[in-house]
Amino acid sequence: MFERVLRRGPKDLQRARPSGERLLGCCRDFTVFFVSMARHKGIPARPRVGYASYFRPGWLIDHVIAEVWTRGRWRLIEPEIGDEFARDADGGGFDPLDVPGSRFLPGPAAWRAARSGQLDPERFVVAPEVAEPYTRGWLSLRHHLVQDLASLTKTEMLLWDQWGILDRPDVLRDAGLLDQLALATGEPRRPLARLELWSSRDGLKVPRQVTSYSPAHPGPVAVDVGRTLGDAG
Repeated sequence: MFERVLRRGPKDLQRARPSGERLLGCCRDFTVFFVSMARHKGIPARPRVGYASYFRPGWLIDHVIAEVWTRGRWRLIEPEIGDEFARDADGGGFDPLDVPGSRFLPGPAAWRAARSGQLDPERFVVAPEVAEPYTRGWLSLRHHLVQDLASLTKTEMLLWDQWGILDRPDVLRDAGLLDQLALATGEPRRPLARLELWSSRDGLKVPRQVTSYSPAHPGPVAVDVGRTLGDAG
């Protein structure tokens, strides 16, 4: 993405750029950039795939933010919004450098809240007006739970990538497995080695080839991610 930006005008990342020389990105892009910079500075960081309550009143909107290890705990960081938005956010303001768990639910927490009946699964959506089944409810909750596992084990996928059990139409067929996964990945101090055991399981493991439902293409596209995985997938 930086290479594409630098091809648009003078190669200077610090200067102000007119709109025609900029590149649009989504929450995942903001988060991956932030995590990359944090890791470069020696700060343990990882993306978290889940849902934010501060965009649309009454809804939990799919979102990706960062999590950093600092002062003996994992802290949620919102790298996309500014302080002004956070002050005026629906349901009251919050600190974007320490997002409360009530304002952002990572995949495991969202899955458990829906399964326990604490929250209505139909409130979890990409956008309330989007009717595509895979963008809302149980299909979305399963997707974000598995995507969050990939992020926790440093396999940061695009949000429209699918593989394994994500391609199965019946979510509750795997409910028992997903309940166990949500419990295992919901513990913030869970050792990475234990998480990697989960990410190596059939149906959860990111394979060499995934299916991308990118909005940039008219239909699903098979994508070889072997180079990203170091050919270990």
